[in-house]
Amino acid sequence: MRRLISLFTLTFCTVLSTMAVPVTFQIDLGPRINLGEFDQISDIIEVRGDFTDWNGGFQLTNSTANPTIYTGTRDIAGPTGTNVLFKFVQSRGDLVTWENDPNRSISLPADATTLPVFYFNNVWEGAPIPVTFQVNMATQQAAGAFVPSEGDFVEVRGSFQGWTGGFQLSPSATNPDIYEGTAEVPDAPGARVEYKFVINKASTAAVNWENDPNRAFTQTAEPQTLPVVYFNNVTGVPVKAATSFAVDMSVYIGAGLFDTNTQEVYIRGNKVGWDAPPQGLQLFADASRPGVYTNTYRTDGQITGDLIEYKAVIWDPSLATTTWEDGGNKSLTFTGTEAKDASGYHQQNIPVWYFNNVQPGTLLNEETIVTFRVNMNNAVIGTNGPAFNPTTDTVAVNGAFLPGGWQPWDSLTTQAVDDGTNGDATAGDGIYTVQVTLPRGANSRLIYKYGINGQDNEAAAGTDRIRYIRETGAFTLPLDVWANILDEDNESEDIGEVAINRTAGEVTINWTAQPGVRLQRITNLATGEATDIAGTEGQGTYNVETSGQMGFFRLARP
Repeated sequence: MRRLISLFTLTFCTVLSTMAVPVTFQIDLGPRINLGEFDQISDIIEVRGDFTDWNGGFQLTNSTANPTIYTGTRDIAGPTGTNVLFKFVQSRGDLVTWENDPNRSISLPADATTLPVFYFNNVWEGAPIPVTFQVNMATQQAAGAFVPSEGDFVEVRGSFQGWTGGFQLSPSATNPDIYEGTAEVPDAPGARVEYKFVINKASTAAVNWENDPNRAFTQTAEPQTLPVVYFNNVTGVPVKAATSFAVDMSVYIGAGLFDTNTQEVYIRGNKVGWDAPPQGLQLFADASRPGVYTNTYRTDGQITGDLIEYKAVIWDPSLATTTWEDGGNKSLTFTGTEAKDASGYHQQNIPVWYFNNVQPGTLLNEETIVTFRVNMNNAVIGTNGPAFNPTTDTVAVNGAFLPGGWQPWDSLTTQAVDDGTNGDATAGDGIYTVQVTLPRGANSRLIYKYGINGQDNEAAAGTDRIRYIRETGAFTLPLDVWANILDEDNESEDIGEVAINRTAGEVTINWTAQPGVRLQRITNLATGEATDIAGTEGQGTYNVETSGQMGFFRLARP
């Protein structure tokens, strides 16, 4: 009996998991027909989505009531609330035209549903539709981030008006904490419209945007009023908060990318302002930590739970230019439970980070001549192509390290030679050499490949070599072999660990002896500079006298 019950339960669950909901799709092709972009006799319109594996979609047919509206129903399986992605796709013979990105999406309903009428690429011929926006500013006023009595105002900016010069909202007659306003939105029904609320500060002229991601609504065919939301979706309480920033600029200083005499370091963000000074928080050199710049931002009205977003930037006052960190914004929040400083501010000390997250050794701290070498003996173009002919064929190197990045293969000036000149050791030995001078500040990570006769033919497109410059001034890369692509980022070979034993007056360093592996002394932690210790290549031990000085060592292989 227990087996029967278990079997019944399993069967019942399986039936539930495969149930499908009929969803009817509609699209008005009137504007596309009028523009001559859709032929009702020969063209086909269909829906493709994740429920069709994005190919082999199902065809829609035009309605008898309105011949420009095409409809079709598809059973879509999945749990209620599943996010379903789709697009409308037009076919004209072999020509397939997809709607533009992003994908459309719906939340899978529990029952049969007919979706609103969409327009291809959201292009339509109707008039703009009124949309009323509402935002509760009570929390922002309590924190002092929004002070209408001083001239502050809140507005909406969005994709429907180019994200600039938004329209101002006014206090509601029924609730003065709620600011509202109506805009004429030109997007077609069914379109996803993105927007944000923005505080304009009268005292500083700062424009304080809501945090990412953007808000969004789906345009309807009739006027609509959007629900009331809180600015930044934050309903916490204001607290006194202090945030201490510390940015290590030593790598950029060493690479010549930050001039301590003419340039400045700032924090910019949603609380201190994203624009050029006087917005932002300037950081200053820390006397006790060379290369580190610090300062503390204090506010009496930080809302608990409210996201503080920021980035460090290099500001050049003479040129009025900004160098931003890459990647997404950094962020933090206050809970109101942090320890307080002597002045009663909840304190957060952000750990020191390298500007742009560039680690020591990543950028060259001096101009460096890099020697590339490739063994062309037995080289063959492609899998079954002709063999390399040293009499008639040429070979050159291309890569992201060149000025402006990868260059057209048929116009490269980085031609390699096998004639005993320009760094080539031995003429006629099949090893081709080319030297490239990289400026101070260039990346030590090299992405490159070779090509024969001005073509990208060493490996498939996108399959590149990755190596690192290990020494500055002059560095010869390990010998490459044609078509043997090496990616040092993905090397899994372990060259061992260093073990240190100390005795009276002497330190013994031991490691596993391997061909090519040598011990290096790190001479500058800030830049990652290291020098080979003579006589250690292929060995496994090294003795050094203790001198009361700190020393740093590592194993290395070219």
